[in-house]
Amino acid sequence: MEPSGWAGGMEKAFFGENVGARDVTRGEQETNFSEKVWFNWDTEHIVKPPDAIASIVGLRSRKCVPSEQAVLLSGHDAERLRNQVPGWRMPESTKIQTDFKVKSEEAGEEMQRRLQAVFEETGHP
Repeated sequence: MEPSGWAGGMEKAFFGENVGARDVTRGEQETNFSEKVWFNWDTEHIVKPPDAIASIVGLRSRKCVPSEQAVLLSGHDAERLRNQVPGWRMPESTKIQTDFKVKSEEAGEEMQRRLQAVFEETGHP
């Protein structure tokens, strides 16, 4: 009886000899590349930038300014920055929002105190 399906050579016929993931190279092992791969399971290995880069670019590098001095971002720029805060949405073009679920009223009050401390530290109105 002849094997059928993938076992019958169909995989080789469609995809050639090089099927599946490749083995890691010595250089990749030495640099610990698997700690840097960022949700890309192909063999291109897009490398995640260092965490410290957030202090130079992105939302963490921005500071709050009074509303009168603020410059409205374009829709493209606002969406690019919004993508840096997963779970947040922009129902209006000038505001972002999210929902938080807490275990109890006390937990909600504690979260509110912590957020207020961050607002004061950053000068948020």
